[in-house]
Amino acid sequence: MRTHSEAERAVLGALLIAPEWVQPVSAILRADDFSEPKHRLIFRACLGLSRDGLDIDLRTVQHRLIRGGDLEKAGGVSYLAGLDSDLPEVSRVEIYSTMVRDLADAKRVAGALRSGLDELQAEGDMDVTSTWARVRSAVDGIEAGRQVGDNATMRDVMTAAVANVELRRQSGRAVGGLRTGFAGLDSWTDGLEAGQLVILAARPGMGKSALAGCIALNTSRAGRPTQLFLLEMSTMEWGHRMIANLGRVPLSRVRAGHLTSDELDRIRAHRDASAGWPLYIDETARRTVPQMAAQSRRLAHRLPAPLACIIVDYLHLVSSEHHAGESTNDRISGIARSLKTLAKDMKVPVLAISQLSRALEARPPAERRPFLSDLRDSGALEQDADMVLFLYRDSVYNKSADPEMAELIIAKQRQGKTGTVHLRWAPEFQLFSGA
Repeated sequence: MRTHSEAERAVLGALLIAPEWVQPVSAILRADDFSEPKHRLIFRACLGLSRDGLDIDLRTVQHRLIRGGDLEKAGGVSYLAGLDSDLPEVSRVEIYSTMVRDLADAKRVAGALRSGLDELQAEGDMDVTSTWARVRSAVDGIEAGRQVGDNATMRDVMTAAVANVELRRQSGRAVGGLRTGFAGLDSWTDGLEAGQLVILAARPGMGKSALAGCIALNTSRAGRPTQLFLLEMSTMEWGHRMIANLGRVPLSRVRAGHLTSDELDRIRAHRDASAGWPLYIDETARRTVPQMAAQSRRLAHRLPAPLACIIVDYLHLVSSEHHAGESTNDRISGIARSLKTLAKDMKVPVLAISQLSRALEARPPAERRPFLSDLRDSGALEQDADMVLFLYRDSVYNKSADPEMAELIIAKQRQGKTGTVHLRWAPEFQLFSGA
């Protein structure tokens, strides 16, 4: 990038090609950072479309500019169409955005210094202390401005909300968010919504990883691209579980390789049938949230359809920078907040698996259904999560209970009611299904 204008064109061209970058870019840039008025108009049009939940592309940006009477001021259709003509690399859009911001801030700082110099050189004005205070205040204001985003007006918010409701009504969809493949859960929640942090928690041995795996299979089978981070399990171990799940072959026999010819043919058929499902699995241990965010953005850029869901198995194994004196509670709180930010920035639901405190084991067996207070290590999980799901199988504690029955307890739902969904559990196949 040789000039401010070229960097600005690169940012705008990237947004037209890869609109999923609008949130990360808007966290770096304000419209006023663009030096050219036409670029400010185009950027504001992109932000407005994003706030309204609409797609960002050449046609929608053009329509938004026409509606505001700004198309010609923004350079016209030919200028919009040419923004991506010299874009070096879309994945570097955050670098271009930082360049635009830094160039804009450099001009602001230079302006503040020039203003101070003019004051000092003005005849009769030798109040150096007062002049320096004004220059320093101006520079501090520039630095603070880096943390400020563009506000959405009440009109923006209500227009987008009503348009979203009208779209759902016209489409006739009973479920507005991502379908998990479990009809009971989808009915209670209206699906997993973009921007939600969903916590799925249980004690060890309840099957929470198996349930998350079932959801990953269901979403990808439906053609919804899903990113799965395995922080504990290897892809081979996970693959064995999915062979048992899809082929209905006991997991113990899958691991031992003791399969009949019919079972081998069946799992090969499922291997071939599932080959095109858009499920992307990362088994790298000690991932940080920024690393997961970067990988998810790269994946989203390559996909022909928008990324639909991110699943993290599991939250307590996510790495973070440890600070002196930081408690486990503080560490988990920070991770939870970062995952919530990831969900909002990527506009997808993030489903994170969590452990429950072993303290509930001290309660009588009949009273071990979990409460929100049982979330392990951090009250921030309850606070930051939009939805908290507890997986509970009574047979783990009460031998007289049906071993095939499971409960998915909706303990918190920010935009809906709480309750219990009943599931059926087949451990030999690592399979959950509707009761």
